[in-house]
Amino acid sequence: MATRAAYFSPSEAEILMEAYEEVKDQIKKKAVKKKKKHKQGTGGGSPSADLTPAEDIALAQNKGRPVLEGIPGGTDTNICPSQDATRFIQGEFSGVLLGDRGYACQPFLLTPYTDPQEAQQAYNHAHARTRARIEMTFGLLKARFHCLNHLRVSPLRACDITVACAVLHNVACLRKERAPRVPSHMDWDNPAIFPDDDSGRLVRDQYVLNYFS
Repeated sequence: MATRAAYFSPSEAEILMEAYEEVKDQIKKKAVKKKKKHKQGTGGGSPSADLTPAEDIALAQNKGRPVLEGIPGGTDTNICPSQDATRFIQGEFSGVLLGDRGYACQPFLLTPYTDPQEAQQAYNHAHARTRARIEMTFGLLKARFHCLNHLRVSPLRACDITVACAVLHNVACLRKERAPRVPSHMDWDNPAIFPDDDSGRLVRDQYVLNYFS
């Protein structure tokens, strides 16, 4: 029977265990406090196992922070938008998102021009430079955690793994670990899948007219 490949390398696992050692006492104290609170409320019955002490701490530390939610993918053009996408559509946020050619151009999500002309080329250049920082971050995380290059898990599980890798990356930065080498030239543009939205094209053209003409 074939064994499943580990998500983390030995060095990454060592960093994770060292980080755990730093918060181990907090987890134990949280567990004891939870048991005492449950006994006071139930007369000494067995505690609920809905959440582990570590999960309780994670929820407490992340209370009030934005929820990580991916944009739906695939080839179906009739996908129901996520909650955050719906809020963008309704105009609850000022500003726009930037995406590669794999996304449909929409009023809240601007993509590059496929065949740019003059001012559109300047727009595409600014678009690429703005996205570069995020792309460099993706490349750095993938270079440090190779498991991110070939994830074969559910989208929700992939979010958990990505967040864990980001936390470990921050720990490595705090410990001044040597950053991995990132390829200087990486093509992050995905092939076009979704048709552009007419209103999205109008918004994009207006940006070009106002700032790049």
